[in-house]
Amino acid sequence: MSIRRHMEVDPPAEGFCRLRSIRLLSSEGSACTADSSGEDYALLLVEQGKGSIWLSGICYRATRGHGLIVVPGTKLEVLADEGSRLQVYVLVFQAYQPVEPSSPSQPLPVYLPLRGIFSANGRLALNDSAAVIESAGRLYESREDCAPLQSYKRFIRFQEIILTCLEAGYALEPEEEEALIDRVKRHIEVHYAEQVSLSQLAELASFSEAYFSTWFKKETGQSPIEYLTEYRLLRARELMFSGSSDVTGSLRLKEIARRVGLTDEFYFSRVFKKRTGMAPAFYMKNKPQTIATVIQPYSYHLLALGISPVAGLFDYVPPQLQQGTCPPVNLLRFRKNEWLPSSGRFARTSF
Repeated sequence: MSIRRHMEVDPPAEGFCRLRSIRLLSSEGSACTADSSGEDYALLLVEQGKGSIWLSGICYRATRGHGLIVVPGTKLEVLADEGSRLQVYVLVFQAYQPVEPSSPSQPLPVYLPLRGIFSANGRLALNDSAAVIESAGRLYESREDCAPLQSYKRFIRFQEIILTCLEAGYALEPEEEEALIDRVKRHIEVHYAEQVSLSQLAELASFSEAYFSTWFKKETGQSPIEYLTEYRLLRARELMFSGSSDVTGSLRLKEIARRVGLTDEFYFSRVFKKRTGMAPAFYMKNKPQTIATVIQPYSYHLLALGISPVAGLFDYVPPQLQQGTCPPVNLLRFRKNEWLPSSGRFARTSF
């Protein structure tokens, strides 16, 4: 599979990373779970075997040589493939950055935990993963040696491992990016009527706000806020279709704006006119009387609102049609890039 490097990392200037613990996690036939909590990061290095590593619901395929970063607050699950034994080094660490003395009586800087050295969960684009895993193996073998010199060697070796990870940066496979985009879109489509912020969406994808906006627009052609606005206007038009044609008062527009998450009626009107070329009141008075849908979810949305399109794309026969509680609809199916009418009013359609 193709792997694409992306995302910047933010190393602690004049700081360091402290290895808190290292263990060898082994999965063979059953899942192993753990949580990354507090200020703890984790570096996962696959020592042998094949399987899957789940990070807060996102699945990463794991084979020897793969490395993954786990940010604080992540739920971790490791599961080996059938017939395989998956072994993963788990290096738990914290990042520290100096804070300059606040007074002459404090001659030395204070080191405080730093969040943000790695911006998100993800796979690392390691160029020489074998050397990194070998270093992790040495750390694991000497983990119980408390001699001062050995402790210092472990400290230096771990800084070298972190430096290698920082230089490598993140990598995502295409299907992983698609899963993240789908997660963000689903969140918008479920919570569009609520107050949805850029920071919430970025946190959902475990990205910084700046990177998230650039990445989302690159992958979808729209910024996250543009996508949210477009979806809200789509739902607003559905509400307009469901209302009576003579309702054009400001109270009605205010209610529509509220239902789609835009509490300012005047802002809603400006955005609507900018996107559609007409004011909401004019749109409601002159709304089309004949509706057909060519996108599957919209067909069900209209029926749920009590609107019967003259034609619609369905993958199953809606209850409203089976029960005869709405006017007949010409069901459509898609085959070989051609739109074809289905045979029969209640025929089950397929792709």
